[in-house]
Amino acid sequence: MNTPRKSLLPEHEPNTGAQQIADADNLKKHNPEQMCISILEAVLKQTCQLKQRSADLLVDAKEICLNQMNSIKKLREENTRLKQTNIQLEERQQQACAQFEEHRVLSQLLTDKHSRDADQLARKQAELERMTERYNALQSDFKAMQLENDVKINELQGCLALADHPEPENIPQQQFIKELEAKIALVEHTFAFLKKHADQIQAEQDALIEHRQKSENHLSQRHDNENLKQECDQLMVDNWNLEAKGDAAMQLQREAKTEASRLSRHCEDLINELSKLRDVPRELEEQREQYANLERSMQIVKTIAEQLAKKLKTEKDSHQIELQDLEEKIRREEGEKAPAANCSKCGEKLNDIRNAEIQIMKLQRVSGSTELPSTSTGITQEHTEQIEQRCGDQMVNSSSHMGKAEDEYQCLLRSYFGVRDELEQRLNEVDCLKKTIMEERAKTANILNAQKSELIKNLGNCCENERLVMELKHGIEKKFPKLH
Repeated sequence: MNTPRKSLLPEHEPNTGAQQIADADNLKKHNPEQMCISILEAVLKQTCQLKQRSADLLVDAKEICLNQMNSIKKLREENTRLKQTNIQLEERQQQACAQFEEHRVLSQLLTDKHSRDADQLARKQAELERMTERYNALQSDFKAMQLENDVKINELQGCLALADHPEPENIPQQQFIKELEAKIALVEHTFAFLKKHADQIQAEQDALIEHRQKSENHLSQRHDNENLKQECDQLMVDNWNLEAKGDAAMQLQREAKTEASRLSRHCEDLINELSKLRDVPRELEEQREQYANLERSMQIVKTIAEQLAKKLKTEKDSHQIELQDLEEKIRREEGEKAPAANCSKCGEKLNDIRNAEIQIMKLQRVSGSTELPSTSTGITQEHTEQIEQRCGDQMVNSSSHMGKAEDEYQCLLRSYFGVRDELEQRLNEVDCLKKTIMEERAKTANILNAQKSELIKNLGNCCENERLVMELKHGIEKKFPKLH
């Protein structure tokens, strides 16, 4: 009853160990290699897609840079035009100020002269009235004297006719005639004086008439001066409006300069981003080389694993043959002598086989721990799709913003204040675009770093697997030196 149990126990244990070794060989051959190859292919595919997206982003960034440069060029042209307009307005303002100052001085002089002429005219008018009254009185006296003189002349002529025949009784008359002649001479002298005085009065009257004409001219000039003053006030209002427009133009010019400097800095940042994006193909090439090195390492590991599997299979077959020989030998010796409690050689070999199975299971566990979870690939793919969608939305937004920018640049010709709002809007858009590009660049760098770390981790796991395989090989060679 005890003999069959002893014969079946060694027969069952080698079969179980052989099955486990075969399963370990199959797992070693297929699952880790296929998993690593599929992971590496997925990583390479994602890297190629990332490279293509980076190239597309580079092209889009170049287009954005070109559009920004065109916008800067338009702003510079508009700034030059505004500078020329400002210079012309300043020249017109200076001319208007000079004309206004000249008109103001002339108006002051004319006002002073007018006041003096008005005072002089008032004095001359009063004097003219007095002279007119005196002239009228003298003229009435002169007419009466002239009538009296005419009467006396007639009398004297009659007396003169009588004097041609003087008589003694006419001597008093002759004396009276002499007196009359003296009076006539006095009257003529008075008449000459009055005539001279009348001429002076006529000259003064002519001067007053001329002064009146001058006064009328002065009044007309004063009216013209008032008109000039109104025009000067209008020019001052226009000057103030021009100054306000000039200030607005200067403010617009300063804002344009600020926007141009910000756009130039943004272009420099984009150029730096482009230079950094140009380094992406080199990094992808390095990752491709690392992938090739990793693939060669996997081929080497695969070759070594196949060799070890062949050796393990050979050893398994030899152990099975030895166990069968031992079973037959035990069966033959059962009738002759009592069976030994334990076969030391078989026990040692069984222990070695169990240790080899345990080491294979550990190696399989370590190989299984190196497999990447499928969720990480899904997360990476989802993250990549989000990045692609965000890049597409950003490009659509950029296209719409560029269309708006063109419309707003056309509105710049119609309104200066619209330009200010447009510049602020463009500044916000440029800042958002810059921030988005920086975020996308940071995310891309994180993805590349994560992929690089995964490749390094896989390479380390492969090296660890290779080291474990070599340790297993050395352990098997040490335990079974007769196989070599």
